[in-house]
Amino acid sequence: MIYTIKLWLRAIRPFAYPASAVPVFVGVTAAWTEGYGFNSLTAFFTLLGVLAAHTGGNLMSDYFDFKKGVDREGKLGGSGVLVGGLLSPRAIFIGSLVSFAIAGVVAHFIMIYAGWKIIWLVLAGLFAGLFYSAPPFGFKYGALGELVIFFSFGVCVTLGAYVVQSGSYSWTPVFYSIPLGLLISAILNINNIRDTQTDLEAGVMTLAGVIGPDRSRFIYAGFIVASYASLVFFAIRGNIIPGAAIAVTTFPVATNLMMKVWRAPRGQGDSIAFLDVKTAQLSLIFGMSMIFGMVMWKVFFAS
Repeated sequence: MIYTIKLWLRAIRPFAYPASAVPVFVGVTAAWTEGYGFNSLTAFFTLLGVLAAHTGGNLMSDYFDFKKGVDREGKLGGSGVLVGGLLSPRAIFIGSLVSFAIAGVVAHFIMIYAGWKIIWLVLAGLFAGLFYSAPPFGFKYGALGELVIFFSFGVCVTLGAYVVQSGSYSWTPVFYSIPLGLLISAILNINNIRDTQTDLEAGVMTLAGVIGPDRSRFIYAGFIVASYASLVFFAIRGNIIPGAAIAVTTFPVATNLMMKVWRAPRGQGDSIAFLDVKTAQLSLIFGMSMIFGMVMWKVFFAS
């Protein structure tokens, strides 16, 4: 039983959950700072639904990567449970559908409670999560992965969490979502840089495959630098609470990651094998720093 749980945790890859959880927290906090209060029940179910959809997307991605030959013996990438024969493709596929079903049920509850105006974001999120790797779209296989991740994990999740709490749409959570979405896109980008050769051999075209792994290092750095620059820009313009800019204190961590990517030997994906995890950790501390700054500013400086 314990072994089976460990296998499913490996397949689900919870280390990537900050990419979907942090935008929920930011959206909820943004609504609170604007005086909408805090509904813990809807916040919890928003988080549950987003994590369920994220889980479904991870499992679906593993399934189609294995079917397409992207994940295979001797190659980095994915959770490895299918390549190693630890779980069956059928089990992973069913697990993905169950996860999306849970997300749908939770979303239905949220819409009943918070209003049906959220339905467009729910449908957009489920569509992106399901067809990120599944046909007929398979966005990740057509160099659109970073773009889809930016809008789904960044904009849609942050805005959705805000709307559930406030009951209304606003540009404010969108401004908060842009720095987060850029960092989350960097997670996928470094993963694709690592797997460029494997993807090309399987006939899969990612952004890194289009422009090459070496030049993609500039894209990775660009995502990160743009994240911090947009945060400062929006804070100065008053689009977001100035306290959120405290997240710039994490820039030394980001700089260290960019230097590791730049110094890594060319053409050796294993030299940056774990930097996707490190980038996910960066997005976590970046987002939590934003939230801390937002709360402190609201408590001590807001009139």
